[in-house]
Amino acid sequence: MTPPPSSSYFCSLTTIDSICLGTGRFLRAVWIPALQAAHYHPVLVQPRGRSFVEDCLVKGDKIVSLPVDTVLASGDIQTNYYDCYGAFSWGTEPDQQVFYHEWWKSVSLDPTKPFLIAIGVTEAGLAAADTEAMQQLFRFLCSLRTKEPATKICVVNTDNVPLNGNVIRQHMMTLLQQHGNNDADRQFLEERVVFLNSMVDRITSHRPNDVLVPRAEPQPAKAFVVADLGDDLPSEFHTIPGVILRSSMEALQQDVAWKLRIANGTHTAIAHALALCSCLQTTILSSPSSETSRNFLTYLDALVQDQILRVLPSEAQLVWDDWRQRLLHPHFGLSTFFITQNGAAKGGIRFGPTVADLLRQEQPVTVAMAWAFAVLLRWLTPAQTVNMTPMKKFRTRYRGWLNQFSREHVAAEYKQTKEPSDTTEEYGDRLAYNLNEGWYDFRCTCMIQIHDLVYNLSHCLARGQGVCRMIIRAYLVAEDGGNLQEVAHLPYFETFVDAVGNLYADLILKNNVLDHLDELVRTNALGEDCQIMV
Repeated sequence: MTPPPSSSYFCSLTTIDSICLGTGRFLRAVWIPALQAAHYHPVLVQPRGRSFVEDCLVKGDKIVSLPVDTVLASGDIQTNYYDCYGAFSWGTEPDQQVFYHEWWKSVSLDPTKPFLIAIGVTEAGLAAADTEAMQQLFRFLCSLRTKEPATKICVVNTDNVPLNGNVIRQHMMTLLQQHGNNDADRQFLEERVVFLNSMVDRITSHRPNDVLVPRAEPQPAKAFVVADLGDDLPSEFHTIPGVILRSSMEALQQDVAWKLRIANGTHTAIAHALALCSCLQTTILSSPSSETSRNFLTYLDALVQDQILRVLPSEAQLVWDDWRQRLLHPHFGLSTFFITQNGAAKGGIRFGPTVADLLRQEQPVTVAMAWAFAVLLRWLTPAQTVNMTPMKKFRTRYRGWLNQFSREHVAAEYKQTKEPSDTTEEYGDRLAYNLNEGWYDFRCTCMIQIHDLVYNLSHCLARGQGVCRMIIRAYLVAEDGGNLQEVAHLPYFETFVDAVGNLYADLILKNNVLDHLDELVRTNALGEDCQIMV
């Protein structure tokens, strides 16, 4: 039955066992199926807006089936449906009043099982205690205490923020202090609520004609990994496909390290180069007849086999074998432009730990790793050239030029006020690209220090062909850049800086990423010590 237009929510339950603070695609593609397999009845809250809630209201007022598309290796689409037992919005104060004063007072908690809370927010939502997401969670947890739950409250996050459970717990304690340090709330948070650390891994986008429907790769073996140190999650979670429970933090941290270095690292290594070459999807890697595909796979194999796996346990080879196969899915991939976002920091998060381990172990850093950093810096280089002066007002949004297009022409066009072109495509928040006109927008917030002065990295790279070694080095040691400051004292580090700088200069001068990579492949240089580039 369709509810009347005045309805602001739906929920058919009088006893609840779980709630999802967020309605994102990943949460619905991984967490909701796990809840259903464990015989839970999820209620979803949309923190902002009402698009998801309105979509549910149109479909019914009892139980709504949420579709998830899985793209099989054959290209066929398998659609599964998962039950949603309630949908609310916290987007406005009236919405929150309805939730807390109309519905929340009328329901009770299931006393037979742990109450599960999923926090479907990204890194930005966990950045500080005063974010809207953290304040909403704190309010909800305090209201949960008044229900006097008989079982543990388990809080999990569905985004890959390191030690996300610890981060959320610290934010809750900070907010507790800010709100008067109520003894009852403190005791509840310390004794009843468990903030679990987790890792997620399933590539998910959306149905081409419907952004509300998740579209995902086949479920990996480790789609959702949780460190359940106190055995607080329901026993059913031990047998759910794609869900892995770890009994130690060391085991989870190993999973996280392998994902960051192998899966995320290789995504970053190819995304900027492919995007510069106007290759829009990672699915290009699955074309065996394509020379571009073969060269990029040769590059990735060299990067992983000669660098990443060299400093990891032997079991990591299985992780790469699995991930390489996932990368070659012929019908499912991600937008290369989308992956490029926050590239400066990703260099340090995804490449940095491997470089640091290699340097500490006195093992060579190869041309493949130096090229990965060089391409990233090429992406972060604006088309327009400027003088390198300390910035009083930090600019973060720039325009770059695509492979083989004229840097000068893109810079000149950028200065002119023009109507948006029909061929311009958005790929992020106020970020777009135009393949016909040869440009892309990017954002860079990485700050580097040179002679006690602070500059934006991209502002410095905009000097033109005369970008000096000092800028490259400053990026590689910046905390929100290469993050290699702890190994910068080692002698070989300076060789690595020179190699990155020379490869970067070649990329700028030749203005052809594909030809540059092809040359490295033909000369078998990718696996060589990067000192050959000095």
